[in-house]
Amino acid sequence: ATSAGAASRWTPGPDLAPPDLPAPTAIPPGAQDAVRAYFDRSSP
Repeated sequence: ATSAGAASRWTPGPDLAPPDLPAPTAIPPGAQDAVRAYFDRSSP
């Protein structure tokens, strides 16, 4: 019951994605490529 209460407080509604994990449809075209290029440049 305690864990269920915590989940209800921290779980967003069905129409909202967690702030740290945006829905794939919310990612602009090319954003994944830009992120990949950023990490490619920052990697040793």
